[in-house]
Amino acid sequence: AWSGRGYALANLAILVIPAPPLMPRPLAGVRASAMLEVREAQSEEVANVERFYQDVGYSGGFNPSDRLVIAEANSALVGLHRICDEQGVLVLRGMRVREEHQRQGIGTAMLELAKALVGDRACYCIPYRHLSSFYARVGFKEIGTDQAPEFLKHRFDRYRNFLDLDVIIMRLDDGSSAASQESGAR
Repeated sequence: AWSGRGYALANLAILVIPAPPLMPRPLAGVRASAMLEVREAQSEEVANVERFYQDVGYSGGFNPSDRLVIAEANSALVGLHRICDEQGVLVLRGMRVREEHQRQGIGTAMLELAKALVGDRACYCIPYRHLSSFYARVGFKEIGTDQAPEFLKHRFDRYRNFLDLDVIIMRLDDGSSAASQESGAR
């Protein structure tokens, strides 16, 4: 039930700041005492963010201008991703949830907060292909490289051709494509 600051889901309480209310859903395999908070990181938490990315083997780094979304379970950092403004385009990058905390709804709660933070702007990501349905839960849709900004096409090609990663490009629409189709029909 919504408490004004978060939801109690199954045996896990989720506190979301400053996102709109999340839809409750049961979370499997969570201890009754677990407390999860999903929020935007503060500048004084950068050292924790760096340490987390090192711990999970992510080498992408981050910039001071990135918006960092973190998930903490019982005050321990268990999930993180960044919303980056690259060449005027929002890109969701570096999504990681500690393995022992995966499949408990943490990543979905982080994506829901990202969607709220993005607001009415389009946002892109380049996830592994097998995660497409996970990102689709909040509205990301797979797009062709011809629909991506040029710099993302180059990144995608590097991931696919040089790093041999099975990735796709996805976009969370800002709603303008539907609006422009409607106005064109009038």
